[in-house]
Amino acid sequence: MLPQLQQAVKSNLMVHAYLFLGPRKITLANAVDLAKAVNCLSPIEGRACGVCLSCRKIEHDNHPDVTIIEPLGTSFKIEQGRELHKLISYQNYEGKYKVLILTGGDLMTHSAANSMLKMLEEPPEGTIFILLAENGDEILPTVLSRCQVIKFGEEVLEDPSVEGEKQDEYVNQVVTLVQSLPQMDYAQLLKISETWEKNKEYVPRLLEGLVTWFRDIGVAKLIEEKGMVHHKDYWDLLLTSPLSPDQAFRAAQEVAQSQQLLRQNVNFRLAIDVLLLRIQVYFQSEAEE
Repeated sequence: MLPQLQQAVKSNLMVHAYLFLGPRKITLANAVDLAKAVNCLSPIEGRACGVCLSCRKIEHDNHPDVTIIEPLGTSFKIEQGRELHKLISYQNYEGKYKVLILTGGDLMTHSAANSMLKMLEEPPEGTIFILLAENGDEILPTVLSRCQVIKFGEEVLEDPSVEGEKQDEYVNQVVTLVQSLPQMDYAQLLKISETWEKNKEYVPRLLEGLVTWFRDIGVAKLIEEKGMVHHKDYWDLLLTSPLSPDQAFRAAQEVAQSQQLLRQNVNFRLAIDVLLLRIQVYFQSEAEE
């Protein structure tokens, strides 16, 4: 999920209507992530935990307050607009927010788009609309003006094998760091933060990798569903981590908090030193138990 959406969730400053522009696979994934985040029972710095009951229901497309609506045939028709009116009139069953994800936002007929205007302008409290479209050229200006527009890129290189190699490299660095941390002394930890300071452009992705890795450990140990983790190729390694689910989630939260601090331009070395020391404590406390 984009940092700006994460920050909006964390600060409880979401708007009532979004328009996600870009490839369907990417916009839909981000829409679902946003739905999870706003309804998560144990959010981590504006992101969904991925393991609470609400997150799992949304992941499996059976949450009563999160609905994905596809066009009928080649367009989104006025009959679907009428159904939406009914849907938003119902009270939320269990979620904090009712999230309506409309794919094919650029495939609306004029009558369907016009029927949406009132809903987008004055939706019931606790309702979020997310329209998805490849581009905004075919969307009525009156609809565009009522949505916060967020653009998503392809997020892939022309040669996918190059991107795959880079991704594997980052994952390997994360795994190596996590496996080495418990045995490192203070001087070695300082050496890591020194190296990271000299290569700051790579640090955001490494930190994101750490958040995902620790979250995966918690998910793997709590619900033991391989399909729920990002790093499926490392399933056995996740299951055999010395961290408990609670420690893994707390470690993920520590990293997420450090990400936030670094965006506020705090002292880089100090923030990384403290982060590495705190993560190491979780491993040490597990060993003591």
